[in-house]
Amino acid sequence: MRVFITGASSGIGAGLARHYRQPGTTLGLLARLMAISAIGVANVSLPLSLPGSGVHARSICPGHVRTPMTSELRSPPFVSQLDDAVRLMTRAMAAKRARYVLPWQMNVVEHVLRGAPARVVLELVPASRSRGTL
Repeated sequence: MRVFITGASSGIGAGLARHYRQPGTTLGLLARLMAISAIGVANVSLPLSLPGSGVHARSICPGHVRTPMTSELRSPPFVSQLDDAVRLMTRAMAAKRARYVLPWQMNVVEHVLRGAPARVVLELVPASRSRGTL
């Protein structure tokens, strides 16, 4: 198996790297700061597969996972423990799910917001206006 992980220097990426570190697996690792400069943005659309190549991209949306990055947040909603998040993400990847949102509460929120008009979303998520993320 060959696995490429961005953000592998800490947190979720490091947890995934530890999970996949085993004989017979080739790991490609990219540190978070390098990934940001190479990719440019966090919300990147990837092809789900490259026909005939054996390459399959998975979109994993982990919500808040207890890592050094989230430790500074006062009270993030729906926080997952790192080991639990890694277990759920690797299970979703093994099942070849093209997209996976965790925890389940964030999946519900995402479905509701995806169907809502943009003006409603902007009222529900006021910080998104100042960051320009919606």
